[in-house]
Amino acid sequence: MNHLESLPPWAAIIIAFFLILGSTLTLLGNIGLCRFRSFYERLHAPTLGTSWGTCAIMLASMLMFSLLNSRPRAAWSW
Repeated sequence: MNHLESLPPWAAIIIAFFLILGSTLTLLGNIGLCRFRSFYERLHAPTLGTSWGTCAIMLASMLMFSLLNSRPRAAWSW
């Protein structure tokens, strides 16, 4: 069952932007985690990148499912 045809084009562009942004930030955070040498370098910058990347992916997911159900919906509501 695929309902993506009912998704408006402007929403698909915004969702794709958030997915690309989130995946890029998460990838950069993980590369930084592997590349940095000291504990404090590994703690700060990659954590920020990975956290913001995960938030952008969650925002894209919440936006897509809210628009497909035609009502605003939080991620934790059933």
